[in-house]
Amino acid sequence: SVASEPFTLRGFDPTSVLSSPSSSSSTSASYAASHQEVALLVGFPGSGKSVFAHRNLVPAGYEWVNRDSLKDMGKCKSACAAALARGKSVVVDNTNPSAR
Repeated sequence: SVASEPFTLRGFDPTSVLSSPSSSSSTSASYAASHQEVALLVGFPGSGKSVFAHRNLVPAGYEWVNRDSLKDMGKCKSACAAALARGKSVVVDNTNPSAR
């Protein structure tokens, strides 16, 4: 048996956003970076990745890349590279279960 320590989230606490009264009126600007970036969303199917991307990052100018819509990882990589070459930030919205 391997002893484990309880996980402690340092820095940003997502529960503070969910419990704040103004969370329903938050704007995409609060999530968008001031510089070009790739935001990689990771989570189980149906966990809200696409909803988060479309509510918060796409309105802020991020290019949305999704394997479900493009049907192929190669197309996702090409779409991401093309958006970055145009100077756009990108949100990659896939299940992303592994580092590959």
